[in-house]
Amino acid sequence: MERLLTAYQEDLLSLDELRRRMPELRAREQSHAGGTASDPDQAADQISFLRLAETLTAFLQRLRQSAETGLEIAERAESRPPPGKGGLGRQ
Repeated sequence: MERLLTAYQEDLLSLDELRRRMPELRAREQSHAGGTASDPDQAADQISFLRLAETLTAFLQRLRQSAETGLEIAERAESRPPPGKGGLGRQ
């Protein structure tokens, strides 16, 4: 799972591909955790880690979307002439 998150962060894996693979990995992790967890704290830690990974993935997606939106706004602002400097304003 850590490798998938790293691949996603480095843009080697799309968000759709990450979302497609996560349920299978969660199921595998939970079955593995159930078989090897000697105490409930270890299982709880693993579940917390999975939730953290989901939260981080969602946060990174929102951050990328915000960055893209910010760039689009900046690009539009740069392409406009300043007010009063030749445009369609009053003459």
